Amino acid sequence: MLQELVEIGSDVDAQPTRTLQRLAQCGSLLGDDVLFGISEHLGEMKPTEDRVVHLVLQMPRSLMRYPWELLRDRHGWLVDRFAIGRQVITEAGHSPRWCANTRQGPLRLLVVAPSVPGNAGELAGAGSLEGLHVADCFGRLLERLPGVIDPSNYKKRINQPVTVDDFRALLRSRKYDIVHFAGHGRYDPVHPDRSCWMFTDGPFYAFELQQTLSNAEVRPWLIYGSACEGARDGGTSKSYHDGVYGMATAALSQGVAAYVGPLWKINDTDAKNMAAAFYEALLIRRTSLGEALALARRSVREGEPDLDELVTRTPGGGVSSQDTATPRSAGWAGMVLYGDPTPTVLQRLSPSDTSDSGRRKPTSL
Repeated sequence: MLQELVEIGSDVDAQPTRTLQRLAQCGSLLGDDVLFGISEHLGEMKPTEDRVVHLVLQMPRSLMRYPWELLRDRHGWLVDRFAIGRQVITEAGHSPRWCANTRQGPLRLLVVAPSVPGNAGELAGAGSLEGLHVADCFGRLLERLPGVIDPSNYKKRINQPVTVDDFRALLRSRKYDIVHFAGHGRYDPVHPDRSCWMFTDGPFYAFELQQTLSNAEVRPWLIYGSACEGARDGGTSKSYHDGVYGMATAALSQGVAAYVGPLWKINDTDAKNMAAAFYEALLIRRTSLGEALALARRSVREGEPDLDELVTRTPGGGVSSQDTATPRSAGWAGMVLYGDPTPTVLQRLSPSDTSDSGRRKPTSL
């Protein structure tokens, strides 16, 4: 059933309403078993007008490939009700402690969508549409948020040659707070640390990301890795997510606070709209990381253009009301957050606000 969820979500050509109906059916069947005994407790956790409920899903690495956010009970999908982050449990049974980056001053932003040579058009142009859209979004935010974003340290490399060494140098020396990669990825299900993003001169592996970040003076606060897979051979849903997990683990193990990425391939339009809605919520509304992703999901699902009208809501029970409302897309369902969902951009700008006493406490599941 878990694998069926992945296969349903991975079909980017399916009709959105049908996809969501099938995801709801599978999520309900799984929720009956997985959420038994805790469903009522979760149902009592309701968001208020000015505060969402944050939830951390703790799980071993072997289960990270599955979309647990899509579990359902009679109150609805977890992903619709909570601002969710993921935390891996190590083989020793421990949950690694989250690190809080500290660097005062305006945000430094990096957007990279490298040109990649290749015969297949999908490979050659992967990520350029999203990269341009995110760069335009950051450009608008520069005008709207003077003093919050550092214009002298906003760099975009869109649809132009970027080598692995170029990117490693940027990570190592420029102290970027937010790094957005949009492009092509390759994924190794056997050795996730050899999963990679593709640059002009070849692959940038997860273990190289880890090594580069370990030598950086300041680690990014957030990495958004929107790497879409090109041609897939047979049933490679597992390898796709293991690759995302490999890059996320490489980042979080070196002190990056959060990593956002897809569980499965989503189309270019959904990818660019998801990213823009996420950053507008995070930087303009100053939401937490988890709430920003929740709002972005709903924006893509319902096609709502005015982000100020979006709120994380508690849906009514049953599939007939919300789940059958005509959705614009099902691509939102596969985007997940690795890391603590509670930090806000203000905590990055003002490290003194990141103390345990001032941070919202997420519920763990």
